[in-house]
Amino acid sequence: MLTIRNEQLRALGAPQQDAFLNQMAAHLRSFFPERADGLEDRSLKHKVAEALAGASALGLSGRRDLCRYLNLVGLYGWHFEKSEAFAGMRARLEDPAISSPSERLENVWSRCLQQQETERNNRDLRRSLGIDEAHRI
Repeated sequence: MLTIRNEQLRALGAPQQDAFLNQMAAHLRSFFPERADGLEDRSLKHKVAEALAGASALGLSGRRDLCRYLNLVGLYGWHFEKSEAFAGMRARLEDPAISSPSERLENVWSRCLQQQETERNNRDLRRSLGIDEAHRI
């Protein structure tokens, strides 16, 4: 597994760091366009760099982990980890009982996928019963 630490990113130099940020910005534009809407490339790259710094502060460093963290940003917002609405997610990302940052992220990611599947199933069920979102309890 490729692990990229802040020191290594700096050592790689600006071209490699810039290429990685460009890849992650393109990833957000492709899969989470609502996060990139209205942002010029330079601004988006800056926000991606800030998000990846937040991931690094949690001990995340591998390319896969950084991309997964960025997916959480895409799903829940640029500063989801600071929001009270996602305090439980932040607690799991910082859980001292689990020493591996990758494992903590995996736990959060699995819960998010389960929640999305539940929401999708509920939406499909309401649609099949002819219940629209306006009449939801």
